[in-house]
Amino acid sequence: MSYLKKVSVSSATLILTMAVLLVGCGQQAQPAVATSTGLQKGPAKELTAKDFLTLEKTINLPGKGGHGDIVAYDPAENAVYIDQSPDNNVIVISTKTQDILKVIPDVKSANGIAIGPKYVYVASAGENKLVVIEKGTWNVVARVDTGGKTPDAVYYDGKDNKIFIANDDSDTMGVVSPDSPFELMTSFPLLEHYNLKAKSGPDLGVYIPGKDRLYQSDDNYVLVLNTKTNQLVQKFDTNLPIEKLGATKDMVYDPKTDTIWVGTTSKMVLVMNPDTGKFTKVATLSGMDQVACDPVSNFLFLGEGTSGCMEVVNMGTQKAIGAIPIEKGFHTLDVDTNQHMVYVYANYKNQVEIYKENMGVLKK
Repeated sequence: MSYLKKVSVSSATLILTMAVLLVGCGQQAQPAVATSTGLQKGPAKELTAKDFLTLEKTINLPGKGGHGDIVAYDPAENAVYIDQSPDNNVIVISTKTQDILKVIPDVKSANGIAIGPKYVYVASAGENKLVVIEKGTWNVVARVDTGGKTPDAVYYDGKDNKIFIANDDSDTMGVVSPDSPFELMTSFPLLEHYNLKAKSGPDLGVYIPGKDRLYQSDDNYVLVLNTKTNQLVQKFDTNLPIEKLGATKDMVYDPKTDTIWVGTTSKMVLVMNPDTGKFTKVATLSGMDQVACDPVSNFLFLGEGTSGCMEVVNMGTQKAIGAIPIEKGFHTLDVDTNQHMVYVYANYKNQVEIYKENMGVLKK
């Protein structure tokens, strides 16, 4: 999610919000039957994004608006981290109070975020470094070479004691030790491994500890990395058109169905078999960047910059149930899965909007 490659409500009622939605985001012609596995009782109820999400709070951020980046939820710390790239800050928000806990300065053009037990690891694209932040004190304790140019996605591998960093402009993967002295251990090429030249380069992806695999987007491919050996072992071609912002984007893994949901720059999200690369397509309003899910409610949330909406997909039925307008160029979000809150970074408005999942409607 390189800062070089991206382009880019107050507590009003959702009735007003959805009125705007009719104009700004459109609606699905037929709302999907949104029964959440294990929660629905009795006859299936048609559910829309309007039914399911309520704007609970808006947090005004310090500084100025502009193209920001990743939102990351940390359940152990009861915190959400925001890459406020226009101000070269990382913002720490308490999920208990829903207020700003700390502003961490001097993280130049922050991109990807990975979370470990003691540290938060942030890609600093502006200086080609991995910035290591100590939890609790929120002090920067190290800046580590990433083995490439314009670091983006960051992954914490606690099983093998590694940090993986995808570098956009060099199309490489760096591997860093997660503890002091925080050294670069190795780096290796991505598409060049297959004698291919990257057009847009890597973006986000997902690490699945149970499989010892990291799934990395790159152009219109999903590359599969063995995290124990640091070897690329598979390459899945989606055959999607490669746009200015790439083709394959962020991913989440659903262990219940053993599928990976792959965001794209096209008007679809892919539901992919992680072993074969075969996939089905789920239609969306526009392309997206960061995606996040709540495994309890079984809904997927999409940060769609072109439509300017947060679209909601029922992972059980594999259909969208509607969208909430945020702003043009909005593209990142994450879910507090303990309290079932969606943290949306309206980067140009320089705000964080917190939406509550109405879990009660799933039991009716």
